[in-house]
Amino acid sequence: MATVELLQHYIEYLTSPTVLLTILLLVGPILYTVRLERRFAAKSTTPSGVPGCRRLGLTGRSNLRSQYEQRPSSSDGHPRVKALFIYPIKSCRGVELATAEVESSGLKYDRRLTFAQLVSKPVQGPEKESSDVAEPSE
Repeated sequence: MATVELLQHYIEYLTSPTVLLTILLLVGPILYTVRLERRFAAKSTTPSGVPGCRRLGLTGRSNLRSQYEQRPSSSDGHPRVKALFIYPIKSCRGVELATAEVESSGLKYDRRLTFAQLVSKPVQGPEKESSDVAEPSE
């Protein structure tokens, strides 16, 4: 019977106006932010988007959307940069930028990280090395 009385006590406490208002003020803004984020993500999702991933870099369409058009890129005959990409993780998909900073090592944040796999070799102790050497017999 003690557990039933304890449960009734907690139900009365949690349904009091003060506790309900506190919970609403704490949880309400979080739920509102999550809802806005989902609504914004649904509007900005491109058909080629990968589920669970967010596009970084330029918003909207890529500067390369017209890369195969046959018209000249500029009327003065000088070449121009059509799109600018950096690859923060080597050999992974790039991020398209509107502008980039140039450092002595190249574009800022370009190829700063890489994936590597540890290859370990068995450790040979001193007893293993000495057993490989043939000792002269008397």
